[in-house]
Amino acid sequence: MDAWSLMDYGQFNNMSRTPVGYTAYEREFFGWMKIDTLQNKKQLVTLPPLHSDSTIRAYRILNEGDPTGNEYYILENREQSDWFMTLYGEGMLINHVHYDKSAWTGKTVNNNRNHQRMTIIPADGVLTPYGDGKASAYKGDLWPGLKNNMVLNSNTVPCDTAYVGGHMNIRMNNIHRDGKNNVVFYYQCSGGLSTPSSLKAANIGATGFSLSWGTVSNAEQYVLGLYKGDALQRIDTVGVASMIYTGLETDVTYSIKLIAIANDRLDSPSASLNVTTIGEKKGDVDRNGQVNSADVVAIYNYILIGENSGITKAAADVDGNGNVNSADVVAVYNIIVGG
Repeated sequence: MDAWSLMDYGQFNNMSRTPVGYTAYEREFFGWMKIDTLQNKKQLVTLPPLHSDSTIRAYRILNEGDPTGNEYYILENREQSDWFMTLYGEGMLINHVHYDKSAWTGKTVNNNRNHQRMTIIPADGVLTPYGDGKASAYKGDLWPGLKNNMVLNSNTVPCDTAYVGGHMNIRMNNIHRDGKNNVVFYYQCSGGLSTPSSLKAANIGATGFSLSWGTVSNAEQYVLGLYKGDALQRIDTVGVASMIYTGLETDVTYSIKLIAIANDRLDSPSASLNVTTIGEKKGDVDRNGQVNSADVVAIYNYILIGENSGITKAAADVDGNGNVNSADVVAVYNIIVGG
């Protein structure tokens, strides 16, 4: 742990005038804080400074290949404070812990050079020699660090090494500081997807409408949720940037929520749109929102083949006398002429 822990060389920082603050592990051991376990799922992680008053100040990543739960990483964000000098840099410190009760009680935690049970995963891949004292050497330990190392997985250098199973099988991408003293990174995915843009409706009729939107880079599919009020009506997944809805209720406002998805990416934020289907117009036999000659044709089709034409009797019976015949054709003409 060298200069990063008060229990090691950190007590001698700045000739012991400013010893280093306690690590997240030490703080939890004393009961001063709780380290949250990072769930094994795609997510964007924000890690506040360890010295802050945030609810979450450190994360634990368990080695899922170790059924005992004794091997894990601890992520903590070292930013400038009374106890953390910028002399050693700022960024995320990754602690590698492999707990063994006998090693802890026997004070032999790091006696084995090839099996350090409390160590770090340095961003530059180099463990600073004990007592080196050069600030530049320690600045390489934090992520992204001097080498701007923004990626950690099983194939990087350094990699997600583990004593049990060889690797932790984690993926951390785009590790960076956000300008607000937080460290941010994508976990178990390559990155995120942008919000679908230019979502718009067209061909709005009495019982349906079409949607289109801008293609999202790296998206594999799009998921649409159709709502009436707060009630979800249906979910659709499509592979293209368009969708056609049919069979909807007349004169109803629907809400659409749209996200882009991909297997190796975090789902996009949602885009939303409200669309109101057109109310019924007398004479609008084909329910397209307009009254014109097409409605006359629709009546003739109904007279010939009935509802197999796709037109309902209620729509074709324009004069409302219970029958569909030439009188309904005249009624449509009168609406067209009279407006």
